[in-house]
Formats: sequence, C-alpha cells, structure tokens
Amino acid sequence: MKLSVVAGGVVLIAAAVGLGGPYWLGIQAEKSYQGALHEASLEYGVDAKDAVYHRGWFSSTARITVHVPADKARAKSYAVSLVSKIHHGPVVFGVGDKPVFAYSVVVTTLALPRELDESLHYYFKDRAPLQATSVVGFDGGMKTHLSSPAYRGPSQDGEVNITWRGLDGDMDAMLTAHGGDYTAHVTAPGLLVTGNDGNLDIQTMDFTSQGHRLQSGLWFGNAAASLAKLDADIPAPEAGDNHFSLTGFSLSDSVSPKDHLLSATIRARLATLTVAGQRFGPGQYDMELRNLSEEGANKYRDILHDVRTLRAQGVDPREIVARM
Repeated sequence: MKLSVVAGGVVLIAAAVGLGGPYWLGIQAEKSYQGALHEASLEYGVDAKDAVYHRGWFSSTARITVHVPADKARAKSYAVSLVSKIHHGPVVFGVGDKPVFAYSVVVTTLALPRELDESLHYYFKDRAPLQATSVVGFDGGMKTHLSSPAYRGPSQDGEVNITWRGLDGDMDAMLTAHGGDYTAHVTAPGLLVTGNDGNLDIQTMDFTSQGHRLQSGLWFGNAAASLAKLDADIPAPEAGDNHFSLTGFSLSDSVSPKDHLLSATIRARLATLTVAGQRFGPGQYDMELRNLSEEGANKYRDILHDVRTLRAQGVDPREIVARM
C-alpha cells in the first residue's frame, strides 16, 4: 500500500475525530446538563422549567433563571440568571493559556437585573463580577475555579472609597449514581469601605468543605467558615462610642456515619467582641446530635426541600409552618 494512501487515511480519521468528536461530546454534555438540572430541581427546588439550552457543534450555551419573589423585605421580584458557555472536548481551545484535553469546559457567569448589572459594570468594567470555570474530565470528575476580580477606587456615587481584594476558590468533585465526593475552598482577603459616614473593614473570609454522598443521596462530611476580623465605625454623636469589632469568628459543622447511624456536631468560636466600649470574649458554643437514623435524616432533608420550594413560590412563612 502506498504511503500516500496511508497518510490520507490517517488524515481522514483525524478529521473525522476532530469534527465528529466535539459534536458527539456536545450531545453528551447536554444530557449531563439536563441531568444535573433535574437533580438540582429535586434537591434544592430550582425551577428546571425556566432553562434554555442551545447546542452547537464545538460549543453550546445554557441559561437558567431563578426568580426571587417579592416579600416584605423586597418591594418587587427580580430574576437572576446563570449563563454558561460549554466548550465541547476532546480538545478545548481559547479557555486559559493552553489547550485543555477534557470532556468539556464550562464557563459560568451571573446575569443580574439591569440596575444591578449597570452598577457592577462601573466597578468591574467588562470583567465578570463572579465567574466559575469547570473542567469536566473523561472520568466524570470536575475541577472548578471560582473567581471575582479586585477593585480599588471610589463608589459609583463618589461618597465612599472601596477596596475589594477579590475572591478565589477551587472545588474538586466526583459524583456518580452510586455516590460521590467533593472538596472545596474559597477565600476572600477582605473588603474596606471608608467615607464620611463611617468605615467598614472586613479581613480574611475563608470557607472550606469536604463531603461524601451515599447512594441514598444523603451527604456527610464537614464544613467550616471563618472571619478573621470585622471593624465598623458609624458616626452617631448622640450614641457615644459607636465602634463595633469582632475577631476570630468561626463556625463549623460535621456529619459522620457509624453503624448505620449519623452523628452531627456544630461548633462556633469567637475570640473577641467589642460593642460600644464593652469587650466580650472569648466565647464558644457546641452542639452535638448522636445516633440519628439515616431514614430520619432523609426525612429532614425532604422537609427542607419542601420549605425551599414553597419559599421560591412566594408562599407566606406562616402558611409554610401550617403546612409542615
């Protein structure tokens, strides 16, 4: 067989894979997206009906909108959308500094109501205020990077100066029909707001979590959130000392299984709290629940799901309590 024929065959096979691969993976990505949306609808009460998916050859776009109803705290309802650009594998270009070999790469941003979007554009220009980039591997694993850009300068109305030091986070997940595992870590170095009407200084916000899901759908693991420092000064001469300070605050919880039963622990810690010149602390709070049945935990999860669904439908909290 001539070398030219072999070479031509190799080129045709490579072209078929290069053109057909992204299309086939695009079909699989859409199925995975619809499956995840269905699970989110069952688990968190997300309205999966208000979702749009447009599949292309090399990439697709998806948009899901969450409606927040009006209540006593909000005079009107509004909608927040998650917009995703899904790049089909097996080789993804244009995301990052180099090609990515993956099942798909998903870039998700927030689409906010117009008035909020215009305000955020002043601070972040053409950069997304919050973006998640997820790389989905051929083994089903997913690595996600969450980011928010920093900003330093005056507020839109010019009344205060703002220093937002940005946000970074990473999450690794492997979820299957038989269970799954995940780890997550998000940190924000801080926020400083200064002006004639007062000052606000928030330093080092941190969140970590890891978990495992059983085949029944029940999660166990641990999570912890911490705040290194919060200082606030609001001018109010008639109130005297108006300084508020909090340091070393942390909140953590863990759920662990043993002999088909679950144990849950919640811990809160506080180094110091200063209010109007009075200092308190250190302080701590611990609560532990032992020998919880998996059946009972699943029932509690179902109740929470029902409550979230009713709240999303705008049902009055008193009516929700009556129904429960």
